[in-house]
Amino acid sequence: MTFTLSDEQGAVLGTALIDVKSSMNLRYDSLTWNELITVKVTKVTNAVSNVNIKFDVDCTSSCSPTSNRP
Repeated sequence: MTFTLSDEQGAVLGTALIDVKSSMNLRYDSLTWNELITVKVTKVTNAVSNVNIKFDVDCTSSCSPTSNRP
């Protein structure tokens, strides 16, 4: 995915290319699973020198994550 930093007039100041990957191990005989999500900034341009990425984990009432903020 691409993050774009713009000024108040909409002019692009810089960008960051972000690689997001997800993998999951599921078993037919289990109600639990493990999911691995990796997020990596692979390229930044111009005014963007780094990116701080945060996300929350949530699910329906029938599940419960082991960590809400990995």
